[in-house]
Amino acid sequence: MDPQISIIIPVYKVEKYLSKCIDSILSQTFTNYELLLIDDGSPDNSGKICDNYSRLDNRIKTFHQINKGVSAARNYGLQKATGKWVTFIDADDWISETYLSDLYNDIITDDMLIFHDLHGNGSSLLENRTVKNEEMVKYFISNKLMYKSGPVSKLYNMEIIRSYGITFPINIHMGEDAIFILRYLNRISTLKTSTKNNYYARMHAGSLTTRFFSFESEWNCYQIWKSELYTFITKYGINIYSNPKQVVWDNRIGDTFIRCLQSLIRNGEKLSIKQKIKILKEIPLVDYNEFIKYYHPKDLKRKIITYILKRRLFYIFFFLENLYLILKNKQK
Repeated sequence: MDPQISIIIPVYKVEKYLSKCIDSILSQTFTNYELLLIDDGSPDNSGKICDNYSRLDNRIKTFHQINKGVSAARNYGLQKATGKWVTFIDADDWISETYLSDLYNDIITDDMLIFHDLHGNGSSLLENRTVKNEEMVKYFISNKLMYKSGPVSKLYNMEIIRSYGITFPINIHMGEDAIFILRYLNRISTLKTSTKNNYYARMHAGSLTTRFFSFESEWNCYQIWKSELYTFITKYGINIYSNPKQVVWDNRIGDTFIRCLQSLIRNGEKLSIKQKIKILKEIPLVDYNEFIKYYHPKDLKRKIITYILKRRLFYIFFFLENLYLILKNKQK
């Protein structure tokens, strides 16, 4: 008999935390699951730990691959999953013993996403609520659930994922989780949220939001994210929002656009100023126009950036961004 839930854990350099994570899964009151450990070419003992657990419990399956990144590891897990439902757990996190049962007991239809809170998340954006169709879109946007777009503490239907070929994008380094969830939301009609918080996320220094990648990677993220979010907002027609583009830019897309520009400075690309400005000038005019029209930041720094870009003063933009980095480094 196939398991009801597949648990997918990408594993990379987590030998200090992995046993606690797996032990918390083995302690679940809900037992009809399979655990897929995807060793993403980890150079430490993580792969051996996975193999040891696989020998202890036949529900645990370990797969080894060369290092391809967390999104590729999750996608590989989706290929191997045999459960009707799937949930993702990060290898350095852990769950309480009723995590799986609480998710499973919230199932009311196959055509849905179950969305639970994280433990210690402070003021929750979630409510105990079930919403469908247009109400699902409005609730997701108005409650700013895009800011809780990590794949964990959620339950997805595998048939939906397989039928529509839903995957994590692998050509970007940030925003993969949000894009995956939007792709899934675009194929379902029911969202059930809960304040249950049985997932414990380990906090680490050095958030991805403070790291920058190549312009190409950041730009791909911006384009895919923007497209999927617009599809979600308009999936029931424009009767939900009179100005859907404004809603898109109000939900992290404006900040994502700025990240693209900042990446030319902050990720250390070996490009001359002329080369960087050439890249900025090649950005389609429609993106600049939407940015100017729909992006309305509240903080002074982003207001200044918006003003400079509106007038396409690229040299001044690079000067101020470099000055900001110099001053920031002096404060360390």
